[in-house]
Amino acid sequence: MCRKLWSSFSLFSMGLSCQLLTILLTGIATGYFYSIYHWYFVYSENYTMVALMAAIGFVQGAALTALIIYGSTLYYLYRLSLGGEAMAQSLGGVPFDVDSAPATLARLPQINQQVAAMFGIPAPQLYWLPQEEGINAFAAGKNPQAAVIGVTRGMRRLGENQLRGVLAHEMAHICNGDMQHNMRLLAIVQGLKSIQLTSCKLIQWGMYLFSKPSGIRFAMMQLQWGVICMLLGLVCFPMGVVGSLVGSLLLAVTNRRREMRADQVAATILNDSTAVADALKFILGAQQGGRMSRPQARAWGHVMFVQANGRTGGLLGTHPTLQRRIRTLDPQWDGVPVFEAISDPGFEDEANADPGAANPAAPPYSFDEDGPLRTISQDVIALFQDSTAAVVTLPALLLFDDRDRLLAQRLQGGQLASPIRSLWAVLEGLQADQRVALLDVCRHTLSQPPPKTASEILSVVDELADMVGETAWDLQAWRSLLHGATQPPAKMPRAKVGKLDDIYRDLVELMSIMSVAAERDGLADFRFHRAWGRLGLPQAGVLPAEVLAWPDLEETLRKAARTPAPLRQQIADACVAALTADGSLDATQAAMSRVVCARLGQPDRGLMPGRVL
Repeated sequence: MCRKLWSSFSLFSMGLSCQLLTILLTGIATGYFYSIYHWYFVYSENYTMVALMAAIGFVQGAALTALIIYGSTLYYLYRLSLGGEAMAQSLGGVPFDVDSAPATLARLPQINQQVAAMFGIPAPQLYWLPQEEGINAFAAGKNPQAAVIGVTRGMRRLGENQLRGVLAHEMAHICNGDMQHNMRLLAIVQGLKSIQLTSCKLIQWGMYLFSKPSGIRFAMMQLQWGVICMLLGLVCFPMGVVGSLVGSLLLAVTNRRREMRADQVAATILNDSTAVADALKFILGAQQGGRMSRPQARAWGHVMFVQANGRTGGLLGTHPTLQRRIRTLDPQWDGVPVFEAISDPGFEDEANADPGAANPAAPPYSFDEDGPLRTISQDVIALFQDSTAAVVTLPALLLFDDRDRLLAQRLQGGQLASPIRSLWAVLEGLQADQRVALLDVCRHTLSQPPPKTASEILSVVDELADMVGETAWDLQAWRSLLHGATQPPAKMPRAKVGKLDDIYRDLVELMSIMSVAAERDGLADFRFHRAWGRLGLPQAGVLPAEVLAWPDLEETLRKAARTPAPLRQQIADACVAALTADGSLDATQAAMSRVVCARLGQPDRGLMPGRVL
């Protein structure tokens, strides 16, 4: 405690010393200019009068500077003494109301109560700034019992754990006595900065007097006052600049230590260093960051969770760099920002997620009375719902096209050729949309088969896919989907790519694959440009089919899966636009659309071969 009081006393002493030094230097400079002016224009040979006027100039300059500095200091002390509510209201804040606040902040009062109980203090009153889209927060007040925590509208993008970390950081400031310290130090610094503002005003007034038209009677008086204002402004300006720099440096030095300490205290009280770290990672990855629009917010930026000007670090930065704060809390951080709320139930760390795995098992197939299966007998559909028969039914569907039927002779050493041919006879006349619908039925059937059966079925599918090669998009797509159907549900990886520009080349490959995967020729360029226009990226061209294969699609979808949910939806929409560009869909394109939706965590569009509206 004594060490903390001594540190605060030293800083305030330094601030007051800077104010006194500024007053002294301004007085000396004013006296010097007074002596020069009267030497050349009034008392050219009277040294006594010149010395007297220099002394008068010193007193006037010092008195005026002291009046400005201490007047400004007292004014800010008065404003800050009004309490946290007044500060929040001056920033455009209003009392937090669950009904008017965004739905994602509905639990903020409960989180506030929980964290306050952990710190052992009364729950601070919550204010929110509905006009501020930057992700930021602050604590203000005369004492812990009258403390206020303000949050910006941008905080709605944080997850619950991240919100808990931000509130814990601000309550650490309350418990450490940083609110009172910040209020007093801000008043001293604003007093130093007021000299620069006053000098700028004096220069503006002087220029105004020079340029203002007037009669001959007042011309000399106006010119004289213009000269005085200009001289005073020019004298005060260097001192104001120095005072502002010293004040900003003083504020930066003391505040950086307190921000780091608040991070550590919050992590200790929560027993979880990731809460604050994940909030900082999210702000690092957000385009708006912690930037706030009101000039008043930037003037009080040192009380914010992160710098209110949107920058980070720097000589005069009031906060340490975000990277330094994150690494202090999370030494194993890989340097990649977070682009989505951590508490989003659809996401998890890459350590626990499989970005390359397809989405979990397909939803139950909907037997629409008007759907593709309406003309197929229930006995045939029941056959495809039998997991034990899938070792035959799946190859029969995958090899149904005439060009692929010869492969049945080589599959499993020819053991399945006879039953597959018998099934083909039953399915004679099967349309493309019916074939895809039956494959969807098999895909759902495989979601919960006995493990031994699933392994046997997948081995047959793998053998078949290896036989056709990596450019057989149709079979490779169904292989991926069937493998995904037998795997347990897997969450999407945490987003680590914030902009589509960061995966530009991968998106060129992805859209090229979507454009060339169709069985029809001549429309690849058209499909590519239709899809590319939905991404809003710089112009690109479709890649030739010869350089593309299934592993390329796997890699591009793996990287696309690391983007935030809105971007994943945009990518999926672009892929579907490429597949349906000519208003129709074949079996290969239907399978590709299912793979894209599964890998990007999007709902299956249920597209079927045929005309697409």
